[in-house]
Amino acid sequence: MNTKTILAILGILAIGYVLGVLTAGIFVREKVEKVNRVMGGNHFEEMLIKNVHPTQEQLDKIRPIISNFEQEFKTTRRESREQMRTLVDSMHNNVKAELTEEQQILFEEQVKEMRKMMLKRKGKKGHPGERRPPRREHKEMNK
Repeated sequence: MNTKTILAILGILAIGYVLGVLTAGIFVREKVEKVNRVMGGNHFEEMLIKNVHPTQEQLDKIRPIISNFEQEFKTTRRESREQMRTLVDSMHNNVKAELTEEQQILFEEQVKEMRKMMLKRKGKKGHPGERRPPRREHKEMNK
Protein backbone atom coordinates (compact mmCIF):
# COMPACT_ATOMS: atom_id res chain seq x y z
CA MET A 1 0.00 0.00 0.00
CA ASN A 2 1.13 3.50 -0.63
CA THR A 3 1.30 6.31 1.93
CA LYS A 4 -1.85 8.10 0.70
CA THR A 5 -3.96 4.97 1.08
CA ILE A 6 -2.67 4.33 4.59
CA LEU A 7 -3.31 7.97 5.60
CA ALA A 8 -6.83 7.81 4.12
CA ILE A 9 -7.62 4.63 6.05
CA LEU A 10 -6.21 6.09 9.28
CA GLY A 11 -8.20 9.28 8.72
CA ILE A 12 -11.42 7.34 8.23
CA LEU A 13 -10.72 5.28 11.36
CA ALA A 14 -9.99 8.44 13.36
CA ILE A 15 -13.24 10.07 12.18
CA GLY A 16 -15.17 6.91 13.06
CA TYR A 17 -13.58 6.81 16.49
CA VAL A 18 -14.38 10.47 17.22
CA LEU A 19 -17.98 10.08 16.03
CA GLY A 20 -18.37 6.93 18.12
CA VAL A 21 -17.09 8.65 21.25
CA LEU A 22 -19.36 11.65 20.70
CA THR A 23 -22.39 9.46 20.05
CA ALA A 24 -21.68 7.34 23.13
CA GLY A 25 -21.33 10.49 25.25
CA ILE A 26 -24.67 11.80 24.05
CA PHE A 27 -26.34 8.43 24.63
CA VAL A 28 -24.96 8.13 28.17
CA ARG A 29 -25.94 11.70 29.04
CA GLU A 30 -29.51 11.09 27.84
CA LYS A 31 -29.76 7.89 29.88
CA VAL A 32 -28.45 9.62 33.02
CA GLU A 33 -30.89 12.50 32.57
CA LYS A 34 -33.77 10.05 32.10
CA VAL A 35 -32.84 8.18 35.29
CA ASN A 36 -32.54 11.45 37.21
CA ARG A 37 -35.98 12.54 35.98
CA VAL A 38 -37.59 9.24 36.95
CA MET A 39 -35.90 9.01 40.35
CA GLY A 40 -36.43 12.64 41.28
CA GLY A 41 -39.58 14.02 42.90
CA ASN A 42 -40.02 16.46 40.04
CA HIS A 43 -40.99 13.60 37.72
CA PHE A 44 -44.24 13.08 39.58
CA GLU A 45 -44.93 16.81 39.64
CA GLU A 46 -44.19 17.14 35.92
CA MET A 47 -46.52 14.24 35.15
CA LEU A 48 -49.23 15.75 37.32
CA ILE A 49 -48.97 19.15 35.62
CA LYS A 50 -48.89 17.61 32.14
CA ASN A 51 -51.82 15.21 32.62
CA VAL A 52 -54.06 16.72 35.32
CA HIS A 53 -53.51 20.49 34.78
CA PRO A 54 -53.88 21.62 38.40
CA THR A 55 -54.34 25.31 39.16
CA GLN A 56 -51.51 27.30 40.71
CA GLU A 57 -53.39 27.28 44.01
CA GLN A 58 -53.59 23.47 43.88
CA LEU A 59 -49.91 23.21 42.97
CA ASP A 60 -48.98 25.37 45.95
CA LYS A 61 -50.74 22.83 48.19
CA ILE A 62 -49.53 19.73 46.34
CA ARG A 63 -45.80 20.56 46.18
CA PRO A 64 -45.21 20.27 49.95
CA ILE A 65 -47.05 16.93 49.93
CA ILE A 66 -44.79 15.61 47.19
CA SER A 67 -41.73 16.95 48.97
CA ASN A 68 -42.69 15.23 52.26
CA PHE A 69 -43.28 11.90 50.57
CA GLU A 70 -40.05 12.20 48.59
CA GLN A 71 -38.16 12.32 51.89
CA GLU A 72 -40.10 9.30 53.14
CA PHE A 73 -39.22 7.40 49.94
CA LYS A 74 -35.53 8.11 50.51
CA THR A 75 -35.76 6.98 54.13
CA THR A 76 -37.61 3.80 53.17
CA ARG A 77 -35.02 2.95 50.50
CA ARG A 78 -32.19 3.42 53.01
CA GLU A 79 -33.96 1.33 55.67
CA SER A 80 -34.74 -1.38 53.12
CA ARG A 81 -31.05 -1.62 52.16
CA GLU A 82 -30.12 -1.93 55.84
CA GLN A 83 -32.72 -4.67 56.39
CA MET A 84 -31.45 -6.58 53.36
CA ARG A 85 -27.89 -6.32 54.64
CA THR A 86 -29.02 -7.70 58.03
CA LEU A 87 -30.90 -10.57 56.38
CA VAL A 88 -27.93 -11.50 54.20
CA ASP A 89 -25.59 -11.46 57.21
CA SER A 90 -28.01 -13.65 59.15
CA MET A 91 -28.27 -16.12 56.28
CA HIS A 92 -24.47 -16.27 56.00
CA ASN A 93 -24.15 -16.97 59.74
CA ASN A 94 -26.77 -19.75 59.56
CA VAL A 95 -25.05 -21.35 56.56
CA LYS A 96 -21.62 -21.14 58.25
CA ALA A 97 -23.01 -22.93 61.30
CA GLU A 98 -23.61 -26.00 59.10
CA LEU A 99 -20.11 -26.05 57.55
CA THR A 100 -16.81 -27.50 58.68
CA GLU A 101 -13.99 -25.08 59.59
CA GLU A 102 -12.36 -25.62 56.21
CA GLN A 103 -15.65 -25.02 54.39
CA GLN A 104 -16.27 -21.90 56.50
CA ILE A 105 -12.97 -20.44 55.29
CA LEU A 106 -13.90 -21.17 51.67
CA PHE A 107 -17.38 -19.74 52.25
CA GLU A 108 -15.97 -16.53 53.76
CA GLU A 109 -13.65 -16.14 50.77
CA GLN A 110 -16.62 -16.59 48.44
CA VAL A 111 -18.67 -14.00 50.36
CA LYS A 112 -15.78 -11.50 50.24
CA GLU A 113 -15.43 -12.04 46.49
CA MET A 114 -19.16 -11.57 45.95
CA ARG A 115 -19.17 -8.33 47.97
CA LYS A 116 -16.15 -7.11 46.04
CA MET A 117 -17.92 -7.81 42.74
CA MET A 118 -21.08 -6.07 43.95
CA LEU A 119 -19.15 -2.98 45.00
CA LYS A 120 -17.35 -2.95 41.67
CA ARG A 121 -20.62 -3.26 39.75
CA LYS A 122 -22.31 -0.68 41.99
CA GLY A 123 -19.55 1.79 41.13
CA LYS A 124 -20.14 1.20 37.41
CA LYS A 125 -23.90 1.57 37.62
CA GLY A 126 -23.88 5.15 38.72
CA HIS A 127 -27.58 5.64 39.41
CA PRO A 128 -30.25 3.50 41.01
CA GLY A 129 -32.85 2.29 38.63
CA GLU A 130 -30.50 1.75 35.76
CA ARG A 131 -30.90 -1.58 34.02
CA ARG A 132 -28.15 -4.02 34.76
CA PRO A 133 -26.61 -6.11 32.00
CA PRO A 134 -28.02 -9.58 31.45
CA ARG A 135 -26.34 -12.42 33.29
CA ARG A 136 -23.61 -14.31 31.46
CA GLU A 137 -25.76 -17.49 31.13
CA HIS A 138 -28.36 -15.57 29.11
CA LYS A 139 -25.72 -14.15 26.77
CA GLU A 140 -24.26 -17.58 26.14
CA MET A 141 -27.69 -19.13 25.50
CA ASN A 142 -28.51 -16.51 22.86
CA LYS A 143 -25.35 -17.17 20.84
